[in-house]
Amino acid sequence: MPKIVDVEEKKTLIAEAACRVIVARGVANTRMVDIAAEADVTTGMLVNYFDTKDDIILAALRLSFRNIDAKIAERAEDRVTTDLCDILEPAIPATEDDRADIAVWINFWGMLSANPELQKLNRKLHAEGMETYERAIRSAWPECADWSDDVFSTVRFSIVSCLFGLSAAGIVNPSIWPKKLLRDQLRLHLDLIRKWAQKEMRSITERADAGLKTWRQD
Repeated sequence: MPKIVDVEEKKTLIAEAACRVIVARGVANTRMVDIAAEADVTTGMLVNYFDTKDDIILAALRLSFRNIDAKIAERAEDRVTTDLCDILEPAIPATEDDRADIAVWINFWGMLSANPELQKLNRKLHAEGMETYERAIRSAWPECADWSDDVFSTVRFSIVSCLFGLSAAGIVNPSIWPKKLLRDQLRLHLDLIRKWAQKEMRSITERADAGLKTWRQD
């Protein structure tokens, strides 16, 4: 009886192999033959699961992003830690496991401006990521439930911008940006933006109270 092949499992294995090749060679130097060798299949077998190399590359990008996303979501939802720096750590290359996923993602950034398909995928994954970051922030910082929408949005975008910058720095210049420095900088940024939000909300409350007092006097 012929062996039943799980198509989705096979596609995931090929995408994982593509991730490893991309990390080692970069996207531009990744060839079908390299992916096939890493996946331990023939080049001809690849086309049974993906039409083109670009399709494999896109699958690798989705896989690496969702690996990062899942790690953050698990830490936030399972309450493994309530420290936001620890929850968000998978988004920076602070461990070898996280580094591999992030390196794949960083490899794609230089291709976005010239590839509409990648731009479309990037927008979709970015929206998914923002939802994950929002849940992480709300899980670790319960006081943000009382923040205004503008303050929370500013905090979220500031944190995401910091994560993107640290991710790129840790992959491109690991000797300058070692793991401890990445963690320390993330923690510093989170402390500063949290204090900013708390101060901003106090200021908003004080202005509202002052306005109410003036209205009552009038």
